[in-house]
Amino acid sequence: MPPPAVLSASAVATEVLAAFGAVHLREALPPSAIADLARAVRRLEFARAPRVIGDVRQVAQMAICRGAALASHTDLRVLTEDLGAAIRGLNGAFAPWVPNELTAMRYAPVSGGIDVHLDGRRYRHLVAIVSLAGAAELDVVGDRAGTEVQASFSCRPGDLVLLRGPGLGGLADGRPLHRIRNLGQEPRLSVTLRMDASLPPPAG
Repeated sequence: MPPPAVLSASAVATEVLAAFGAVHLREALPPSAIADLARAVRRLEFARAPRVIGDVRQVAQMAICRGAALASHTDLRVLTEDLGAAIRGLNGAFAPWVPNELTAMRYAPVSGGIDVHLDGRRYRHLVAIVSLAGAAELDVVGDRAGTEVQASFSCRPGDLVLLRGPGLGGLADGRPLHRIRNLGQEPRLSVTLRMDASLPPPAG
């Protein structure tokens, strides 16, 4: 997959990440890259995501490929490496981010979603969410109740959302509260790339 050309055109990534911890890049991936990534993740084995984790409700199916398993999955590894390199090219502050975990999420039309939550502290620097099919709203909020909406992104195929993680720009934390809601009439498929600091470095 060639590096998404549209990514390099974004001059606001650092500013928006610094403001409230998230940025939405529309049509960041070309159709060919969307098709390649969707084809690869659809071959993964999906299972129902836990309905409730703590106070967070989620309605989705998920498949996770991480660490050694991702490294041995040639198609997904190459796609992850290419997209990671393109995102790092946006700004020097992103240089330490090397994703080693890929999570694919499938949501049923209308009814799916995830309540307000934070990604785990072990996911360093950035969390990158790529929309491959269907639509959804990703809200960045200022409180656990979700009443203080700071930004609302309408995500469509090819869009990319970057969320700030611990360590980005020297911040100890800075993770934004966010949720997924307002699923459209078509099934949604997305991929999230993360750098899990708890995983051992790749062999060699």
